Amino acid sequence: MKVAQLSTEARATVGLEVKPLPSAHNLASREEWVLARARSMRAGLQLVVCEIDEIGISLKRGWITADRAAEDLAALERLPCYVASVMYPAKPQEGA
Repeated sequence: MKVAQLSTEARATVGLEVKPLPSAHNLASREEWVLARARSMRAGLQLVVCEIDEIGISLKRGWITADRAAEDLAALERLPCYVASVMYPAKPQEGA
């Protein structure tokens, strides 16, 4: 399958700059990327856990019904890890 690409002139017209991708053979870059991705996914999943806690607290305090809590939990169950990590990206921590 051939993917269409803009010509050099078209890229210059719209201001697109071609940037080389980091080498797949550069082990240090790959490790940095994997570690960064793992941190991002972990932060996303932690936020999903916080969402679950929020549903439980809201139900316990009577702010939502049991039916609403069940719907919200079911929605979270359908949320894959990857989607969760994208929906809840890691934010830089203060002092880090």
